[in-house]
Amino acid sequence: MEVTPELIEQITQMVLQAVRQTGPEREQLPAALLIGSGENWMQLEKHFELRTAETYEGTAMPYRFVLVDELSTARLADLALGRDSSLAACAVSKALLEGVPVYLAEEALPHRRFQATANPSYYAMLEGYVTRLEQFGVRVMPRRDVLSQLTQVQRTAESKEPAAAGTSVLCGREPDVTGVLTADQVQRFARQGKAKVTPLARDVIREKGIRVEWLEEN
Repeated sequence: MEVTPELIEQITQMVLQAVRQTGPEREQLPAALLIGSGENWMQLEKHFELRTAETYEGTAMPYRFVLVDELSTARLADLALGRDSSLAACAVSKALLEGVPVYLAEEALPHRRFQATANPSYYAMLEGYVTRLEQFGVRVMPRRDVLSQLTQVQRTAESKEPAAAGTSVLCGREPDVTGVLTADQVQRFARQGKAKVTPLARDVIREKGIRVEWLEEN
């Protein structure tokens, strides 16, 4: 086949069209912060833009979640004690403060490789740090479970239509608000005091772009 200027132009236009079609779709992927190597999380790249700790700029809000897959014993202690000793530790700390979900892969916990030989008291201290992180809301689970949960949540979000812009939700302890919000229900929420939002509910709110307004009782 003869390579003519017309053929080159045609191929160029086809390539440019393909770039225009695939580029925006990639940019629209929700961002997530990965602390560690990405080799174990290639499946997530279909649904999320995985960024490294070096991209952290003082807030965890741009990220759908923070995923920890590399952890030293010293950093484990720092996280449990709330120390901002590094960019990674600072990102986790800010995520916990800003309500961004944090996942910790069990395989990233270095001390668990020495369970059979470790001093019992020392091992118990390190496990105490893990327990404290769980109390903070960090979700500690095997890699396969993290992959399954994050993939399933995102697939569910992608399969549903996004909420209309400007939609507001009043979150309370009683899940009986369906369709119509009455004055009695609002008063009941006010009497109950602070409302609670579960981590999964917070994920759904963020995925759907729903605006939540918290109003203090007068």
